[in-house]
Amino acid sequence: MNMETGVDDLRRELQSRLAEIKIEIRQYPPPIAGCDVQFQLLFDERGEIVRRLKELDPVI
Repeated sequence: MNMETGVDDLRRELQSRLAEIKIEIRQYPPPIAGCDVQFQLLFDERGEIVRRLKELDPVI
């Protein structure tokens, strides 16, 4: 596996997880103030994935 293939695989994996998170967020029930840790974790993970994708391809 060359470096380009590895980066492409990582990009596809990150994009796939990002799509899953976006679906989860859209389908998430209304949050209960102060009690919805899972929802915040999804938002945090989404932000981290977007950051990593931008590092791989700054034009995203």
